[in-house]
Amino acid sequence: MIPDNEWGSRVLAAFRNNWEGEGGTVASVVSYDPSGSVATAVRKLLNSDPSSMDMLFLLALPSYARQVPPTLDFYYAGDLPVYATSHLYEGIPQPRADHDLDGVQFVDIPWMIPDAAVGGTDALPFVSTYQQLAGENDPGLLKLNAMGVDAYELARRLPLIQALPNTQVFGATGTLQARDDDRIQRTLPWAVFQSGTPQPLLTAPASAPTRSPRLPKTTGRRREARRPPTPTSTVSRWTRTMTAPSNRRQLGQQVEQAAARWLEVRGLTLVASNQHAKGGEIDLIMRDGDNLVFVEVRHRRRSDYGHPAETITPAKQRRIIKAARFYLHAHGLSCPCRFDVVGVTGSLPALEFDWIRAAFDAY
Repeated sequence: MIPDNEWGSRVLAAFRNNWEGEGGTVASVVSYDPSGSVATAVRKLLNSDPSSMDMLFLLALPSYARQVPPTLDFYYAGDLPVYATSHLYEGIPQPRADHDLDGVQFVDIPWMIPDAAVGGTDALPFVSTYQQLAGENDPGLLKLNAMGVDAYELARRLPLIQALPNTQVFGATGTLQARDDDRIQRTLPWAVFQSGTPQPLLTAPASAPTRSPRLPKTTGRRREARRPPTPTSTVSRWTRTMTAPSNRRQLGQQVEQAAARWLEVRGLTLVASNQHAKGGEIDLIMRDGDNLVFVEVRHRRRSDYGHPAETITPAKQRRIIKAARFYLHAHGLSCPCRFDVVGVTGSLPALEFDWIRAAFDAY
C-alpha cells in the first residue's frame, strides 16, 4: 500500500526493484488517497487473492498508518504481517495513539528508537552525544544531527576503513559499511510495536564463517606483522562507569570485562575468560550461535601510532591458536570455532570498540 503521489511512486519502484531482485513477487499494489477512506483501500487490497499474500508493505504517515491494522482485522485479515518504513512513527513514544500499530514491524535509525536498542538506551551508538541532543531538538532535527555525527565519525575513521575494507560502523543512523564502489551503505535496525511503543525485534544473527572443529597446526602463508589481519570489523563507542585502575594488569582486566559486556549486548554469551595454556592465553571465550569464539582483546589509549589490532603479529596468532587447541582438547569439545579480535581505544570510562570477526584462521 502506497500513497498515490510522486513519493509513493518512487518508493514503489525502489521496493519492487529490490524485492523482485531477491526473488520475491508483488501480488498486488494499492495506490491510496492519503485523505481518503482507509477501508476503501483495504477492501481493494483484499479483492486480490489474500492467500497469495505473505505480508503487507505499508508506506504511510502516522495518521493513516494507525488505521490500517484495525481495518485489516475488521475484514478478517488481521493475521497478515505488516512491514513499514520509519514514516509511520513520529519519533516520540505515544502508547495511546500508537496502540493500534501493535505487531507492525518497521525500521528506523537507532537514535529515533532508543528503547528498541538491544541492551537499552545505554547501548546506543554515541550515547553521550545522543543524551545531549535528544533533549534539545524535535525528532526531525535529531535525525539531521545523527547524520552529522555519523559523517564526522566516518571521516575520523577513514584510515581504519581503508585498512579494513569491510569495516562496519555502528552509527547513530544505523550500521554503516563502505561498498566496493566507495559508497557508504546503511542498514537500519528493526523494531516492532508492542503496547503502543517500539520494542527491539530480535532476529537470528547472520551465520558466521565456520572453522573446522579440529584446529590444524599453524603453517603455510604468513601475514605482515603491522597489518590488521581481518576481513570484517565493527566499530562502536560505549561509555560505562568504572573505577580508575591502579595498575596496568587491573586496567587490562577492566578493559576485557568491558569488552565482554559490549559483546554480550550484541548477542554473544560469555563462556570463560583468561584461559591460560603453555605459551599462550585466551582473553575471552564466547558463544555466537553454534560457534565457539576465541576473543583477543587489545587496548591502546590512542591510535596515533597504530590501531590496537596491528599488534597481533603472526607469532601472537600462533600462540592464541595453540591455547585454543589446548582448551578444546582439555574440555573434549568438537564444534565450529572462530578467532575474533576486539581493538579498544580510549580511557576508562569512555572506550571505543572495534570488533573484528574472523580476524585470522587456524591454518
